[in-house]
Amino acid sequence: MTEKPKMQTAEELFEILMKNVSADDKAEVTRAYEYARAAHKGQFRKSGEEYITHTLHVAITLSEIGL
Repeated sequence: MTEKPKMQTAEELFEILMKNVSADDKAEVTRAYEYARAAHKGQFRKSGEEYITHTLHVAITLSEIGL
């Protein structure tokens, strides 16, 4: 039986994302994250995770491939 991966918090995902961005882009990424976090405050997926988590997963994937 395959074990489900550990659910990461938005904060953990953000830390991962920030490791993959240039110093020049960190302020812009932080500003975009804060905007999205405020826009989705109090929203959760059916799974119970914060709504913004999926967005962060996508951002991390894009940063890993250099976009």
